[in-house]
Order: sequence, then structure tokens, then C-alpha cells
Amino acid sequence: MLNWMQWLKPSRIGIHEEYTSAKDTLQAMSRFLTENLDVAEGFSDALVRREQEYPTGLPTEPFGVAIPHADGRYVLRPGLVVWTMKTPVLFREMGNPQNQVMVKLVLLIALPGANQDGQTEILQGIAGLIQTPGFLQDVDGCRDADQLLNVFTRYYNEGSF
Repeated sequence: MLNWMQWLKPSRIGIHEEYTSAKDTLQAMSRFLTENLDVAEGFSDALVRREQEYPTGLPTEPFGVAIPHADGRYVLRPGLVVWTMKTPVLFREMGNPQNQVMVKLVLLIALPGANQDGQTEILQGIAGLIQTPGFLQDVDGCRDADQLLNVFTRYYNEGSF
């Protein structure tokens, strides 16, 4: 089993980020990855394009979650970037793109092309986490990156994700 939690670090966590659209959010997350040399030029455009074609918003309760990702050919090092939003951002719903989801948690998966097989496992693990009772409420209560990492780690270790 792939230990995708190893890619979540405090430096890749944003708390109460504030953007006005899904596109702005994704571009900002891409800039972060580009500045840290985790992705190559073109990742941002590929990420936004993929989100337009295959929306990733999930209508979870008490708030929506988005799990964007892009073509692995732009990814230099595997990573997971997690941002909580101060104000929910509209993402289109996965599997039902005419609907919109008010998203407060964005989990950006960046996997190199060689690791693409692990993407399904990561998506399944994240889906398990966000459906676990109490998880999203605990995420919403986090005030800093260390606190959020602790919530993720606790739920990950308690589950079989």
C-alpha cells in the first residue's frame, strides 16, 4: 500500500487561503509547486484545463472538497498540497459538472508520470478520509498547518487509507 501521507508536509499546507474562483485557487497552488521546483512549466495550465474538462468538486458535508490533479508529465516530485479556504470557492461537481460545490478544502495531488498508478489509491484514501465522521469538522477547526497535519495523520492512522 502506498503511503501518500509522506508527501503532506506543513510547508504544503495553507490555512484560510482566500481566492475568488477555482481557477485562481488552482493557479496559486500551482505557483507554490512551481516555486518549490516540484512541477515543471506548464503544470498550471494543465491543471486548470483538466479541472475544466473533469471537475473535481465533491458535495460533502458540512462543506465541499475538491481533489484536483494534472498530467504527471509536468510533475518532477510527488506531492500533496492541502489548503483550507477562508471563504468557500465554487468548483464544478465531479460527475455532475452542471452543479457547483462550495469548497472549503482543496487537496491537490501531484504525481510524476511514473507514479500515476498510485493516483487511484490516493484518491480512494482521500475519499475514505473525507467520508469519515468528524474528519471535515476537525479540519475546519484547524488554525495552523501543524494542527491540520495532525488531524490528517490521526485519521489516516486510525483508518485503512
